[in-house]
Amino acid sequence: MLTMLSVGSPRSDAASADDTCTVSAMLVNSCRPWLGAVANSYPQVPNDSKSQSLYHESRISRQLDIVRVYYGHTATGLKANDIYFATRPGTILEVTWKATQTWGTIATHNKTIDAMAASIKALGTTKIFLSLWHEPENDVSPGGDPNCPTLHYRGKAGTVAQYKNMWSYVEARFAKDGVTNVVWYLDYMNWPPWMCMVPDLYPGNKLVDWIMFNAYGSGNPPTFDTVVGRFYNYLLANSTTAHNYKSKPWGIAEWSIHGFPVKVEETYYSEAKTALDADTFPLLKIYTIYDAVNLQNGNNYRVAYDDDGTYDPTKATYYYAFADDPRLTDAYYNAPAAPTGLTATGVSSSEIDLSWTGVADVGGYYVYRSDTSIGPFVQIATVPYGTTTYADSSGLTAGGIYYYAVAAYDKAGTGPQSSPPAMGTAAAGP
Repeated sequence: MLTMLSVGSPRSDAASADDTCTVSAMLVNSCRPWLGAVANSYPQVPNDSKSQSLYHESRISRQLDIVRVYYGHTATGLKANDIYFATRPGTILEVTWKATQTWGTIATHNKTIDAMAASIKALGTTKIFLSLWHEPENDVSPGGDPNCPTLHYRGKAGTVAQYKNMWSYVEARFAKDGVTNVVWYLDYMNWPPWMCMVPDLYPGNKLVDWIMFNAYGSGNPPTFDTVVGRFYNYLLANSTTAHNYKSKPWGIAEWSIHGFPVKVEETYYSEAKTALDADTFPLLKIYTIYDAVNLQNGNNYRVAYDDDGTYDPTKATYYYAFADDPRLTDAYYNAPAAPTGLTATGVSSSEIDLSWTGVADVGGYYVYRSDTSIGPFVQIATVPYGTTTYADSSGLTAGGIYYYAVAAYDKAGTGPQSSPPAMGTAAAGP
């Protein structure tokens, strides 16, 4: 006789058997954060966005969910290399675009705006992320925010009001051009001295779909939780009706570390993985690494190089451990079906043979045993995919009755992720 019995999973966040990860109209994954990257300046491949991003993927042994690229005011459409990622299944293109050099002159750029709109519209139903001028705090002109009179400004692009007007103008122009496949994200710098400008640079609840921010290692010592937490907690504490940050998905637009001893930088990457595993920041839905040389100031943020440009594959492994975390894969959350048809047959006084009907496309199976029908069930074996039998000959008592259950685990090896597995009973025969 077969009965269904629930076997406790070591993972509290495993999905049920009927769950699958889905992507919303606003490009939110229902299960997990996206993994993204900016990549440049690896000499092993040509220094273009496609080659560099593919090389990044080869190093982390997985496909990126997000590829982030940058466009200036002369851009009149998406580049072929970037369209490759925009149209590749399983990847979303994330574009940051400075449609003008000065925010107050945006109305003189209709031709450029319309050209970019047409290029994006040509993708059809394929959506991309689009931000207008990332890190705007850095480019506010002196005195550009009347609510922050004592700040030391260092930009030349205009006032906070002009920034918001620029955003509104471009978005309205895109709507007029019939563009419906853009998800708009605001991209903050996350630098404490300029936090005063954050609310005044917010274009409005109706114009912003996502809020993203940087998370570059800073402080003494730099810790991932502190750097991310200061802006994360700012958004939580300062969300209002007019600035409804909590109503938006959040993400890290860029993160990396530069300017510290190698061991400190390795620790920063390790702390990121620890935070991910502990679900320290549950509202974060994107982590995009800046695996690149900053082309404006020359700072070297490449994960596989030390700050002085020395190739350092050991340092890179600390970031790769983050990128390869199964919590950044749908498989970790999509539960496989439960094995069925479990039988347990006593073949001798010291052996019970199990067999079951396998499940397609899983990593393998966990076998459990208990002395009672209500458990607790203890894992006694791991069986690889393709094998649907197991001979239990460990510590059995002649004439004893034992209860078994089998659960499938996924290819990430993080299960069990099944529905309650089948249970069978058998007496150990003579």
